[in-house]
Amino acid sequence: MNNTETLKSLWQVLESRERVVKKTRQKYDHFYKENTHLQTENTHLQTENTHLQTENTHLQTENTHLRGNIHQLREEQKHHIKLIEELREEVQQLTIKLQLSHTKQESLQQIIEQKEATIEDIKTQLNRSEENRLLLWQKIDKLQEQLNESQATIEGMESSKFWKLRNQFFKVKQSFTLKK
Repeated sequence: MNNTETLKSLWQVLESRERVVKKTRQKYDHFYKENTHLQTENTHLQTENTHLQTENTHLQTENTHLRGNIHQLREEQKHHIKLIEELREEVQQLTIKLQLSHTKQESLQQIIEQKEATIEDIKTQLNRSEENRLLLWQKIDKLQEQLNESQATIEGMESSKFWKLRNQFFKVKQSFTLKK
């Protein structure tokens, strides 16, 4: 193999490694975009979670208010015997509202728990993406080291006395082959 063929071969190896590095960079870019998207989605979920917590607090306040109304109605019941039937109907309506608010509160709590689980899943995926990114950089560094070592080995071989003698031998051999 002459210098030109060796250089072509090395050039092909270098181009092949550059393609690997390019693909690795593309994968990194993809993971980085996916990571950014997950962070945005996580922020959105946190905002939604805060909103749900605020709504839950509002419902608890409303619940407390409704309980106060029931107590007030019972006190008025003692003072207004004539209005007992009307007050009983109103208490029943308030009880239904209270039950509905409890149901709504439970439903919201389930939604909050689901969102928290989703947030945890996203955090796990984000950690995996970061680990993959680090592994890709380690592979790139290792390939670069191997390339540098190969280049140093080739340069060392080509500068050795043996290699120079080898080249001279092939020149002489070729000149004998041409003469025949």
